[in-house]
This record gives sequence, structure tokens and C-alpha cells, in this order.
Amino acid sequence: MELVLKALQDASTPLTASGLMPRTDLSRQGVLAVCDALISLGLVIEVAPTAPRSATGVGRRSRTFAFNDRAGFVAGVELGPERIVAQLCNLRGDVVTATVVERRTPIQSASALIDEAKNIIDDLVVEAAIDPGLLTTVAVGVPAPVDHNGGVGSSTRVSGLPGINVIEAFSAGRPWEVLVDNDANLAVIGERWRGAAQGLDGVVLMLVQERFGAGIIDSGRIVRGGSGFAGQMEFVRLLEGGHGTQGIVPLTALFVEQLSEEDRTRVTTQVPAEQSASSSEQSVGPLEVEAVFEAASKGDRVALTIVDAVADRLARVSAVVATLLGPDILVFGCDVPSDAEELLEPVRRKLADLVEGEPPSLVRSELRDQAVAVGAVRCALDLAHQRLIPSRF
Repeated sequence: MELVLKALQDASTPLTASGLMPRTDLSRQGVLAVCDALISLGLVIEVAPTAPRSATGVGRRSRTFAFNDRAGFVAGVELGPERIVAQLCNLRGDVVTATVVERRTPIQSASALIDEAKNIIDDLVVEAAIDPGLLTTVAVGVPAPVDHNGGVGSSTRVSGLPGINVIEAFSAGRPWEVLVDNDANLAVIGERWRGAAQGLDGVVLMLVQERFGAGIIDSGRIVRGGSGFAGQMEFVRLLEGGHGTQGIVPLTALFVEQLSEEDRTRVTTQVPAEQSASSSEQSVGPLEVEAVFEAASKGDRVALTIVDAVADRLARVSAVVATLLGPDILVFGCDVPSDAEELLEPVRRKLADLVEGEPPSLVRSELRDQAVAVGAVRCALDLAHQRLIPSRF
């Protein structure tokens, strides 16, 4: 039964029994019996035949079947204090509706963050005009390590998160089945499914914008470690130069804050006045960091020095990862700078000098701010598909 269902899921067009037979190694009678059973479960529909009649022009057209991708729905969620990303998808993983909710002031209460995310999913269900009971599975990415039992480890980004059972909190009052995982783990799954690492079995996705973290796929399988902490990258605190786990934005901000007032003003003048006016004069955020890279692209000496220092830090971290794990590809998950090559090119040059042999390919995430949600959808689909066929069949 699973073979027939998967064949119909993977097919771009409806299939006849003749089309299903070579995909499943079943007889015609076997295919038709399984399809009838799947129809009774609501997982397959019979559609109008498109194949012509026999050469004689007589006789019935062959029965034609299609996967019912609206037999259920799943949702993938990135749960971040500054941003919640949610996708509602059918059983093929096609996006039905989605949203990104961002805020200037981060939500620091885990319970408030979860409640908001649940309300966002409710709104997506209403927007899609589907029966709430058809949303069977929700997968959630959190900015913290997650153990094999779904327990959340320490988190510096959302206070109270380690003290909450996210699975229980997300499922309370809702009919969903919930799974939870680290955001970097889900991002690398998403990137391998529909992003820059499709078809590759050795992938490391490095979160590098605000902090260092990693999702690791080795031999096609996610690597979590014994306690789920495999991608936390706390080792970077031991690297020469300090700066802990700070990513591109805080690291660049640190270098900018050490400049003279004249240099600082010059390298951040690319920030639009109406945007910079809304921020504190002393704060250095993504807009100012973006301006540094813009100034560097125009040849500003100070800005070039900052970019070189950031690239050096990223290259050294990447070299350790590449040496230990030997991935086919390193994917950087970041939105700053907007022109990825302004950062990636110097990192590639430095990385080549730091590792022996051919370094791994280094690219930026193709999914960008959707990577975690896309990976969550993939995991939700895997769980939903396991539940599609009752055990009695």
C-alpha cells in the first residue's frame, strides 16, 4: 500500500493501473485493490481518464488515480523572538498559505511566543478555508538544542524556553500532532530538500548572522549527537581572537563601535535617513552592518578592514567544521550582507588557505528566511505520511 501511495505522491500526473504496475511491482489486480483501499481512506481519488481507448476505439478507458494532497495539511514554524515564520502546506509540501511576522521589540516570554505562533497558524487555517481538523501535524523550530525526547536545552534568546515543554504547549487546545527540533537542524533539512544542497549527502548549514550554530547532515542523515547538542558550535569560543559565538551582525557591530566617530559616521552613511532615524544613535544593527559592506564595496579602507576581519573569523570557523566533518557543501544562513559575494568571496579565499586539499563548496542559503519553516514542513510531512495508513491495513 505504501508503494502505491508513494508512487502517486511522486507522480506529476494521474496514473493508470498500467502506470502503477512497474512502479510498485504489483499485478493489475493488486494495484486496483490497493487503490480502492486508499480511496476508502480518502488518500487517493479516481479522476476522469485521459488515456485514449484501445486502438479499436471500443471498450472502457483505464481507471485513473491521483494522490489526494488535500486529505490533510501540515505546518512548519520557525519560532524566533524577533520573527515567526509559518507555512501551511498540503500533503505534497506545496505551500497553501504562509506568513512572516516580524517585530522591532523581541518577545522574551516563551509562553507568549508560543501563544502568538499558535494564533498565527489558526489564522492561516482560516485564510486557507480548510477544516481545522485536517491540519494534522505541526513541526516547530526553536533557537535552542533539543534532545531525543523533545526536551529543550539552554537558550540565550528566549527566556523561559528551557522550562517549557514545547510539544505540550503547542498541542494544548489544538488537534495537531507536534514535533520540535533545533532551528539549524530544520534549516539544513530544508536546504537539502528544496534549497542549495539538493541531492547532496554531506551538508553543513551554518547560522552565521546573529550567532554561530549548525545543522549537520552526514551520509544523508541528520547528526544530533548524544544529547542533541551537536550543532551548538560552542567550540568557537576556543578559537584565537575571542568573540565567542557572535555572528556577522554583532561581530561587525563590535568593530564599528571601536571606530572613531568620524570613521563610524562615514562607513554607516549608506543607511537611509528615515530608517536610521528610528534607531538609537548609539545602536549598530543589521542596517548599519549592511552599510559597512556597502562602503567596503566602494573601496572604503576602514570598511574593508572590518569586512576582512569578519571574513577571517568565518573562514576559521568554517575550516574547523570542514576539517572535522568533511561536508560536500557549507551553506551560510544569513541575510546580511544582501550581496552575499561581498562576504563569501573573501571567506572562500581564506578557507582555501586554511584547509588541506579541496575545500567544500561555500554558498549562501537559497531559502533565506524560509529555510527553517521549509525544513519543518519536510519533517511534518514525514510524520504525517507515517500516520496516513491505519495499522489495520
